Amino acid sequence: MTATNPAGSATARVQIEVKAEAVAPEQLRYQDESVVYEAGTSIPPNAPRNLGGEITSYEISPALPAGLALHRGTGVISGTPRAAAAPVSYVVTGSNAKGSVSVSLRIEVSERVVAPVSLQYGAASVVYSQGQAIAENVPQSTGGKITAYSVTPALPAGLSLHPSTGVISGTPARAQGESVHTVLGKNAAGSVSATVRIAVAATGRWETAGSRLQGPQRTTATLLPDGKVLVAGGVVSVPGPGSTRAGHQAGIFPPQSLINTADVYDPATRQWTSAGEVATMRTHHTATLLPNGLVLLVGGWIGPSATLYDPGTGTFNTITGNKIYEPHTATLLPNGKVLVIGNVDKLNGEGDGNVTMAELYDPATGTWSQAAAIDQADPGYRSHRKHTATLLPDGRVLVMLGANARLYDPATDTWTKTAGPTAEHSMHTATLLPNGKVLIVGNGGTQTELYDPASGQWASGGTLPDPVGEHAAVLLPNGNVLIAGGRRSVLNLLARDDNSAFLYEPDSATWIQASSMAVNRSQHAAVLLTDGGVLVVGGAWTSSAEIYR
Repeated sequence: MTATNPAGSATARVQIEVKAEAVAPEQLRYQDESVVYEAGTSIPPNAPRNLGGEITSYEISPALPAGLALHRGTGVISGTPRAAAAPVSYVVTGSNAKGSVSVSLRIEVSERVVAPVSLQYGAASVVYSQGQAIAENVPQSTGGKITAYSVTPALPAGLSLHPSTGVISGTPARAQGESVHTVLGKNAAGSVSATVRIAVAATGRWETAGSRLQGPQRTTATLLPDGKVLVAGGVVSVPGPGSTRAGHQAGIFPPQSLINTADVYDPATRQWTSAGEVATMRTHHTATLLPNGLVLLVGGWIGPSATLYDPGTGTFNTITGNKIYEPHTATLLPNGKVLVIGNVDKLNGEGDGNVTMAELYDPATGTWSQAAAIDQADPGYRSHRKHTATLLPDGRVLVMLGANARLYDPATDTWTKTAGPTAEHSMHTATLLPNGKVLIVGNGGTQTELYDPASGQWASGGTLPDPVGEHAAVLLPNGNVLIAGGRRSVLNLLARDDNSAFLYEPDSATWIQASSMAVNRSQHAAVLLTDGGVLVVGGAWTSSAEIYR
């Protein structure tokens, strides 16, 4: 059969068979067997089709929703539903003199679609905290039901709008000022909009922790077994034109005075008390908590010397036998010894001011021994003074200088070369992450890098907003890394100290801005407290201390 009009034609096949006598119908189907109608809207006729004998009468059970009807002769369902009705299964039976056949239909009547009248959010103007999951912001509307939502401009990074419910949820990734967003809600009959204002505050907060009794830079902060913190030594600027920040920025650099005082900070009382005097004035030194609870202070500008601090008696005792002084690093090894890497005493004509030597301190015997020296075949190892040393999970130590890297194995007392980073790093920090990788931050421009001991290869650690050096880096209990303070544009001698702070999230490999410190700091000390806070103390221009929480 072909049907035509001026625009074209369509063809359908109809099979007709003439029997000598009537036969029973074999199958019954409907054009729409599962359908949702809208109250108050006329429905398109729903016609049956069958196989076998011609059906002469139709019946339906239960009765159709009010306003709809079944034609008993043709089986067509038509009409205008008057009210909403829940979905119901209906059985239509078609029959003739020889038999009958049935089919099940599912019919629902929805409310009539009307345009939404208004839309608003429970939190129309809100400030979220960076890095913390927000409470769901649920929309409320009047008028017709909204079936689709959209938002412009895009929500702050980490937040999302559910397209069906309009709920705003997620975890803000970056701090930002207030942004204004328009949410559009619509259905088939119309649309409505609402405005949402969102600001994201930097994560964490800083609390004052008083001031150290003397306020040097280049000091050390060591967490003691009782939860207190030992801050020892350092250097202060002698009063004069160059001892002010303005004088420094004008290019006037003051003479500096080393100090031999030490203080103890008690987080429980937030009080500073004097710990007496270190036997020798120190700066650029290291302080290492030993397994026996003593603190080993090594080296500094003053030459090769070492001191043990006993928290139990509050006394300092000088020990002898070491040669390394400044610059150097001290790393506590799994066997309880301390690996010290740096320069030997050039004051006595033995050193050249570069990283050349390694030695070991054994707390069990109180003696020093020389470890294997770093291979100096690579000139890069002799041209970079400020290196880092990081204990790896397998017991080896990663030493980073400039664009070079070496691995020390305490079990064999040997050094091996490993791949170097893509950028040159100095005045940097190296932090061991929970996944076993090492995060390098500082003096590599804005780029940070990750070293993977398993593969011996480097990868990007993401991009910081500004170059940084002489900052502090602390691994937090949640696995993130806090970067606090430092000097911006560190290649410039007159670079400014900064109070910014950032968090690195290893799981997402992203950087987020943290709350800024109250004071600009560089060359300061930082240590993780037992309650999870981070104590930051001192710096180039301050004796104050703060705690990040």
